[in-house]
Formats: sequence, C-alpha cells, structure tokens
Amino acid sequence: MKNAVMKRVAAAAVAATMVFTVAPVIATPQVTAEAATKKAVKLSAKSLKITENKNYKVTLKNAKKVTWSVADKKVLAIKGAKNKNTVTVTPVADGSTKLTAKAGKKKYTVKVTVALPVENHFDDLKAAIETKGTDQTFKVAGQDITAKAIASPEQSFTLPVMGSEIPASGTVTVAVPAVLPDTIAAGITGKGTTLVGDVSVTGFLTLNKNKQIQYIEIKATDAKGDDLLTATDTTHPVDATTFTKTSVPKITFDSVTGALASEAEQATSDTSTTTKYLETALSQLDTYMKTSLGYGLASIGFDNYR
Repeated sequence: MKNAVMKRVAAAAVAATMVFTVAPVIATPQVTAEAATKKAVKLSAKSLKITENKNYKVTLKNAKKVTWSVADKKVLAIKGAKNKNTVTVTPVADGSTKLTAKAGKKKYTVKVTVALPVENHFDDLKAAIETKGTDQTFKVAGQDITAKAIASPEQSFTLPVMGSEIPASGTVTVAVPAVLPDTIAAGITGKGTTLVGDVSVTGFLTLNKNKQIQYIEIKATDAKGDDLLTATDTTHPVDATTFTKTSVPKITFDSVTGALASEAEQATSDTSTTTKYLETALSQLDTYMKTSLGYGLASIGFDNYR
C-alpha cells in the first residue's frame, strides 16, 4: 500500500515538472485565384520614334479605365477613342512630345520623337533663284563670282562677339553662282553695336547637290573696316547632313585670323568663335527659307537640321 502511494506521488511530481512545447500555428494566407492571375500594368513601349507618316499604336497592358492625352498636339495627334487600353496616334510635325496614359491615380508616359522624311527641294530652290533672282557679285575665295540671288527683308537677330551676344540686323541671301553648276550659295550680312563700336559680320557658304559644303567664309570687321575675324575653308568639304540645330560638326579651317580669334584658335584653325557665327548664319537662313519658300535647310541637303 505504501509503495503504491509512493509511486503515485512520484508520477504526479514528474508530470508537474514536465514541459510540453507546442508548435505555434501560423495562419497561411489564402491566395485567391484573382490575385494569382493579376499582372503588372505596363506600357507596350516607353519610347516611340516615328519616321513614317502613318498610324502607330500604343497599349497600356492589364489596366482598366484608361485615358490617353498628348502634351503637344502640334507634334502628335490621337485618332479615335482616347479611353481604351490601346490608342492610335499619328504624326503631325517633327518634334518631341509625351503621350500619357492615366489609369486610376497612376500615369504612364511614352516619350515620342517625330522625324519624318523630308522632300528634297534643292532643284526647286535653284529654279526659284534663277527665276526670281537678280544679278549680284560675291567674293568666293577672293574671286568675284556673279550669281542670280534673292535676299530676305532686313531682320533682327543676335551675333556672338567676344563670348557674348549683341542685337543685330541684316539680310540673308541665297544665290546660284554662274560658274558653279548644281550649287547653291547662301550668305548672311549683319551689323550690330558693341561696347567698342559697330561690328559688321558676313557669312557665306556653297552647297552642292551631293549635300557637300565646299566653301565656308566667316568675316567680322569693325567700323573702320579692320579685320576682327576671318575664317575660310576651301579644302575640307563638309557633309551637310552632319549639321543639326544644336550642333555644328568640327570644321578645320584653312585660315583663321583676327582679334576675335584667340592665339590657340588661330594655331589650330578650329575655332569656337567661328562656329558660333556659322550657327547664327544657318539659323537665319533656315528661318528665311521657311518663311519665304515653305521649306528649310532640311529640304536642300541639311537632312538633320530640324
């Protein structure tokens, strides 16, 4: 009896001192069929380069209640519905803009660049000059060249002088030299007043039908006619297609002289000062052509000047 009691007491003591570890129960999230199949919302393209005059489609995938808009309607237009996942757009004119899709509170943007092929109007311009132009004389490489030429009315622009810009006015001329077949010559004449007096600037270049610039001259003189800058190139043909509105290719000039050109520029015949004058001349020529003729430099050989 005593032994039985002792066994029961011992068993109770052991039971009291035993520690039972129960693994915690972790709730497993229930993955619904809808969540498992839901896909990320994304554009079919984040950028679009338009090089043909046709319709293009862009899609916002896996989205509901989509609304499309264009930042610059002068560059790109939306055709048809604006509230579907897929939108149809068509080019209007060269340039850059943004196409935006809005789904809920989120916006998705497509960067769009329009660069349509341009018609070549080299022969049209040459014919217009020969028909409407008057006889004029230009100096090319120091020689007098007779030409038929048409000139723009006087206009205002800026001229780069000694690291700054000055208000100026002048004319732009396009011509067909009699002794240079399949060539168009273009020039700009401007005059402005600086702190040290009047400055006159002329720029002149010839462009052939093969889109090669064969002659460039940039010249600046003071009120007395003294040379401030003269840069010429007659031996390094330049590809006109390498010019853009924001950059001029590296040009090696045969000669660079004058006070506006640094010693380094004169030594290397590669001058940033001259490049700025050339940029100004091209910009004015492009403006004049578009205003007077309906097309610009891109249509006569400067393919990327747009």
